[in-house]
Amino acid sequence: MHRHRAGLLQSVPHRDEELPRMVGVLRAAYGKHVGEPVWECYIRELTLASEEFGELWARQEVAPARSALKVFRHPVVGELRFTAAYLTLPAVPEHYMVVYTPQGPQDRERVERMAALPPQPSARCPH
Repeated sequence: MHRHRAGLLQSVPHRDEELPRMVGVLRAAYGKHVGEPVWECYIRELTLASEEFGELWARQEVAPARSALKVFRHPVVGELRFTAAYLTLPAVPEHYMVVYTPQGPQDRERVERMAALPPQPSARCPH
């Protein structure tokens, strides 16, 4: 697995619970696009890139997008806890917007500290 992606996955503390749910949400969206070349290619690429994704995909579990607690680890500010609310867009039924709201004052303070950090070069976009 690509080093950047592996690091990103490790930043999700409850990944054993989150990854199956995330794959289930993707499978729910895929259900409306079965056989479409772009979707089939995307699923194939994910399966080739990650044995874990392939195993989760093979379970054929479907999960709805729903509000949930999301916990992330930031290397400088530490653990960040958010409520993730999934909002549907009536004009485009297959799309939704996710709004992340810090859970409490400590999380808000950590977000402010994180926002004040100097920008870091992205592993995906070399400068």
